[in-house]
Amino acid sequence: MFTNLSRITLLVKDYDDALSFYVDKLGFDKLLDQVVSEDVRYVHIGVPGQADVGLWMLKAEPGEKSLVGRQAGTQPLFLIYTKNCKLAYTTLKQRGVKFLYEPEDTEGDVHVHFKDLYGNLIIMVELKE
Repeated sequence: MFTNLSRITLLVKDYDDALSFYVDKLGFDKLLDQVVSEDVRYVHIGVPGQADVGLWMLKAEPGEKSLVGRQAGTQPLFLIYTKNCKLAYTTLKQRGVKFLYEPEDTEGDVHVHFKDLYGNLIIMVELKE
């Protein structure tokens, strides 16, 4: 019935600040940044090489501002996978990303938690073969 998942909505306070964090610090690709009118801007970002899946940034409306950074409650907003968690951790830490702890090496993976600029929890995971 379905063919793929395309975009997950990410509420933001400011498009440019969010782009700076996700593109400049995390290394996401800017897939679309289109200003339609004074009140409408479409911003889509994704992981390099995976243009059909990503985040659709939407500026929070006045009644939604309290949801920014809390869209998933206390749970992770999403997971991102990497081939080398410890190297990615070092690179992102040098770019100013704030981690909750150092990468944890378990039987099946290496993972680490960090928060985005608004406080959304993100987990970075390296799966072991």
